[in-house]
Order: sequence, then structure tokens, then C-alpha cells
Amino acid sequence: MVFNDPIHGSMELTPLLVKIIDTPQFQRLRYIKQLGAGYLVYPGASHNRFEHSIGVGSLGYAMTWDMDPFPMLLMQCSSPKATPPPGPGEKMKTWKHEDASVEMFDYLVRSNEDVQRMMKDCGLELPEGLVFIKEMIKPPAAKKKYKGRPKKSFLYEIVANKRSGIDVDKFDYFARDSYHLGIKNNFDMAAS
Repeated sequence: MVFNDPIHGSMELTPLLVKIIDTPQFQRLRYIKQLGAGYLVYPGASHNRFEHSIGVGSLGYAMTWDMDPFPMLLMQCSSPKATPPPGPGEKMKTWKHEDASVEMFDYLVRSNEDVQRMMKDCGLELPEGLVFIKEMIKPPAAKKKYKGRPKKSFLYEIVANKRSGIDVDKFDYFARDSYHLGIKNNFDMAAS
């Protein structure tokens, strides 16, 4: 399937990724604004997490297409999950984007047998492959070792680069947010 995006142009997605995108969990991203209430000040800033997630996936795939097909899977599943408000007498939980994304990914896979089946058909070993995907969303603490694919540790810097902070998530939101805010963006992803 081909998605046409105002930032990245035509993006061809694999059947597995389309299956994930078609889940209710991924579709809900259409209703979450990328910049929250920013559209109240910048009317063009009404873009959503759905567009951003697919854009990040496209960039990640472009960086890894000849190495490993599964980073793109992760990038398109990386999305925030709302933390419920505290009950009576409870303290507010600290919300971290990466923790919520891992929880949401677990829930998406657990709730959709078709996705699990298709992952296996595509050669992703479960649950080992899922560990790799979750470690790409939320890399282990500095002194802990990777469990997913330690021999390809450079892959962990594509989505959530803890070393330099430069990753495809930021590449997409620099371009997408600037575009929708009407702010000139001098950053060229193709040159990176």
C-alpha cells in the first residue's frame, strides 16, 4: 500500500505494517494532535500522531531497508498511551513517552492475533523479536546490555538515540511541525 504524505511524498508500506496500521490501537492516533493545543495559536498545527508515526516509519525504513525489516515496524508502533488519572488517595504517575509506547505496543500485539500471526509469517521470532522492538522504543539504561540484537547495536540509535539525541523521530517532527506551523525549516533530511 502507498501512503501519500505532504512531508515525505509517496511511502510504500509492507502488508505487515498495513495490518498494524489497521488496528484500532494505531487508528486512535488519528485523534491525538501532534502539538496538543498548539492548533489554538497556529491553526495549521492540526496534524496528528498518526501522520507523524507513519512518517517516522518511512524514515526509519529508508535508513534500514537493506539491513533489517523490523525497525520500521517498531517506528510505526511507537505512540503514546494516555495515563489514567489517579484514584482517590493515589499520587499522579510520572508519564514517560517511551514507557507508554512500550505498553501500547505490547497491548497492540497482545490484542490482535492477526498481527501476531503475520509477524511470525514474516520471520519475526516471538517473543525475542518483540524484545528488540521494545528496546528500540526504550533503550536499556546506560550500564545494561541489549537483549534484542546486541550485534547490531547501531540500530538502537535510529529511533530513540540516547547518545546524540538525533534520530528519525526528531527528523520527522522538525519537518512536519515546521510545515504545519508555517515556519521555515532549513533542515534537510536527505543530507543527514
